[in-house]
Amino acid sequence: MIDRELFERVAKYMRPYFSGGVSDALIDKFSKKLGVQLPDSYKRFLKEFGAGGVSFYNLMGIEEDDFSSIVNETEKYRDQINLPLSYVVISHRRTDEYEFLTCLDTSRMNNNECPVVKYDILNKTVTDYQPTFDDAFNDGFLEVYKIRIEPKLSEEQETHELPAGLGYKACWMTVIGSERETIIESMMFKNPEIMDYKEGLEKVICCHDKVMVTADFENKNYVIPYGGSLSFKEDFILQMCSKLPTVYGYMTHRVSEAHGFFKVENGELRRLFYQDDDGIISIGERLPEEKKNKINLPATLEESRDKKKKLTMIDEKKILLLAKSSSEVEIGKYPYAPVVICDIDW
Repeated sequence: MIDRELFERVAKYMRPYFSGGVSDALIDKFSKKLGVQLPDSYKRFLKEFGAGGVSFYNLMGIEEDDFSSIVNETEKYRDQINLPLSYVVISHRRTDEYEFLTCLDTSRMNNNECPVVKYDILNKTVTDYQPTFDDAFNDGFLEVYKIRIEPKLSEEQETHELPAGLGYKACWMTVIGSERETIIESMMFKNPEIMDYKEGLEKVICCHDKVMVTADFENKNYVIPYGGSLSFKEDFILQMCSKLPTVYGYMTHRVSEAHGFFKVENGELRRLFYQDDDGIISIGERLPEEKKNKINLPATLEESRDKKKKLTMIDEKKILLLAKSSSEVEIGKYPYAPVVICDIDW
């Protein structure tokens, strides 16, 4: 059978092109014109797709009521190279190094199926290719995937990412060492409702009084409220996080230039930094993440204006850089499982 999973994987990145399925009557009409019996797997292809393929992989078939590329190509090569009458040409491939036809070998029909062969036009040699048409179809799509898609994915796809952003306002907490139910209870969220990840994220984006708590994953959960709604007042943070083992919080609002982060560990505020146009809050010693990334932040607005000190100016990029160690997840492993949406009254 056709490998539907592979087909969809290829179609996700490259659009296949097909003329459209045809009727049993048309299939009978053109197979009689060729003087052969067509295998069931190829007839299924004709009824679903007609003719076509993806990228460099093209399969001949029946395109219209009065036109069939398998008839045209097969008859052409019967005349030009004396192609055996039992062969039906389903593909023609030419490169600088070779030129060959892919053919159904209808002389070896067994249980309404026949093998697929490759006919080398230059050397006039024949080699077995696949046991059925379905196998040939799958192999062609796999070749396209490996040659056209896989190299691009390996070059372009990042292996890790941070939680999904909320436009120009990003705001989330990363809770380590707890479970979702405990987080909801400890942070006093109300009216939990389960929904899928994308739907939950959209809910948070449009509702100021909602928060999303993600599924348990590798001893980590994300708590995502409306962007920019997380308060960076010391008493609020401790009230929210004091009953949980470790909580990191991040907020960046690149339009208003308000940015902040904190870490609470075993009920103690280890670090809090927040800066907007009105001032700077700076509590605690620099985190290892700050030292690692050579981020040396000012303690006051006056200090931030002192160019001689060469201090780091906080911005969206710095927040995301600091968040990598606590919040980054591996794309291929993260489940994007159903989330819980709760009410908040911040």
